[in-house]
Amino acid sequence: MAPTGSSFFERGRLDTDLLSGPLEFAVVRPATDEDGLPLIYLFHGAGGTTQTLINNRALIEDAWAKGMLPPCVVVTPSTGQSLPINHRDGSERWEDAFLGPLFDQVGRAYGASALYSRCALAGLSTGGAAALRMALKQPTAFAAVAALAPRIEAALRLTDLEPASGTWAEEQEFSSVYGSPPDEEYWAANNPASIVTRHAEEIRGSGLRIFLECGDADSFGLHRGAELLHRCLFDSGIDHEYHLIHGADHVGESLAARTLAALQFIGDVFDPPPPDHSVGVLRSLVSHRQEASL
Repeated sequence: MAPTGSSFFERGRLDTDLLSGPLEFAVVRPATDEDGLPLIYLFHGAGGTTQTLINNRALIEDAWAKGMLPPCVVVTPSTGQSLPINHRDGSERWEDAFLGPLFDQVGRAYGASALYSRCALAGLSTGGAAALRMALKQPTAFAAVAALAPRIEAALRLTDLEPASGTWAEEQEFSSVYGSPPDEEYWAANNPASIVTRHAEEIRGSGLRIFLECGDADSFGLHRGAELLHRCLFDSGIDHEYHLIHGADHVGESLAARTLAALQFIGDVFDPPPPDHSVGVLRSLVSHRQEASL
């Protein structure tokens, strides 16, 4: 691996029959020999590449240096324009590749923990949606998920989708994933808001930590889908952190600070801060007052 500053960077390749071609990926990890490090999958947006990890490398190093994020292995698989989801017909099994052979290869080659409970999922746009899908479908498997401006629909049923929402894939891409005509049940089984409404009890009791954010000026209107998911989580009593960033768009100068906030959220999951004494005092006082009023 090539060292720069406090980290090593390397590109890798996975050959697997789960996909129609090789899976390219990039890895950043601390410049140490420590093994068993937490793992973060950082998924890029549609049309992105491993350049996403290069772009965020300085932020990751900064988060390590400031104690916002413990030493960890960060991996960005390159999915191009594809929706990184298991296709209904089984022709492309992206999620199985991420959580099977890629997970194993990264653990062996780069010292990542072999425990899914030491793995967090994060991503922007299409990558944020991918992270949410995997985490919500398997909530007991992961420590945390952080989605920035996720490309998710503001609907619970396929028939409620609005093509003008900006979240629709190209027709050919959409059909390749969900079938032609699209399988409504398969779509709902992979739609984050629908997953929450169907599996609220499992998610609520899983311990999965959830971070969700979007700019309220998102050019693709993705704040509508984020708001729906937030309401589904809130109404289901599922703990999560939600940020609607005033004036923020899908990209722009705000994105660095937003990414750092997501990394810090994951860092606090991997390495929890000590209890806040003042909060404990307040809660004890409120509890005593409530008991006295009964």
